[in-house]
Amino acid sequence: MVQAPLPATKAESTSASVAGGRPRRRGLSLISARPWLLLAPGLVILAVLMLWPLIQVFIYSLQDYGLREINTGENNWIGFENYIEALTNPTLWTVVLPNTVGFAAVAVFVTVAVGTLVALLLARLGTVWRTIVSSCIMVAWAMPAVTGTYVWTFIFDADRGIFNSLLQGAGLMDEPVNWFTNQWSFYAIVLLNVVHHGFPFVAITVLAGLLGVSKEMLEAAALDGANAWMRFWKIIFPTLKPVFSVVIILSTIW
Repeated sequence: MVQAPLPATKAESTSASVAGGRPRRRGLSLISARPWLLLAPGLVILAVLMLWPLIQVFIYSLQDYGLREINTGENNWIGFENYIEALTNPTLWTVVLPNTVGFAAVAVFVTVAVGTLVALLLARLGTVWRTIVSSCIMVAWAMPAVTGTYVWTFIFDADRGIFNSLLQGAGLMDEPVNWFTNQWSFYAIVLLNVVHHGFPFVAITVLAGLLGVSKEMLEAAALDGANAWMRFWKIIFPTLKPVFSVVIILSTIW
């Protein structure tokens, strides 16, 4: 008596398809392509909004592009002469780069420091006050950079500025001072502007990391005699290293 063949099990069907090769290969290719398909709309938008303008700027940098070229639309190709002129200019190495790098380092350090201090304060507040204070500082972050710049310019204005009025009212100076003509006072005003616009992001981001730090570990360290600085440097900072790396990189880019 001839026995009828048993139906193939799921494992046997899978091994048979693997042996065939094509179905498994097609499935793997679809799985590997799925992330790129999901990223495709965002990549297209980035290419249109960022990549193409960058290409256009590079093309313009290879030309002597001025008012004449804007009016006539003609091209005046000079190759890499603009780059050679900029890189061989002593002002680039003695003034521009030192000022830029130095100001960026100070601005990022102060922004991260102020944001971290505000985050530590928020972590000690109750839920209601934390929500109120967080909403208030987020207003500064939501304010456009141009608007914030006009506000600080108005505060330190030589004729109608609030800062000069307060100093004159307190009898600390007799006549208004133009704070924008002095190098160091100008940098101080710009630093205030940068920190004012950047610290809310740092504060909210660090606060999110602080809420995940073990309270039991902090309490145990306090019982062992560790002060606030030691608890921050030995427990909080190592735990939040990835968070600090992100805010430092983003603050430097901005």
